[in-house]
Amino acid sequence: FFNCTPDDLEFVWKTNVLGSMLTLQTYSQHVLRSRMKLSVVVSSRLGSIAQAIPQGGYTAYRASKAALNMLAVTYAADK
Repeated sequence: FFNCTPDDLEFVWKTNVLGSMLTLQTYSQHVLRSRMKLSVVVSSRLGSIAQAIPQGGYTAYRASKAALNMLAVTYAADK
């Protein structure tokens, strides 16, 4: 946690959170017109607060995957 810099967090968030959000927004109309209406995001156990492993490290990655999980839930509820 203490070795994670704002630049580290920003870089990982741009990929895992912002990139996913923009992709979901861009393709959502296609998904809604499709038969299956399925969107997929790739998360990780490290992004789970409920299953958090009691060890440090991977701060930026863990935070970004937790945010991605919330983004996916919000996307599903809003569409």
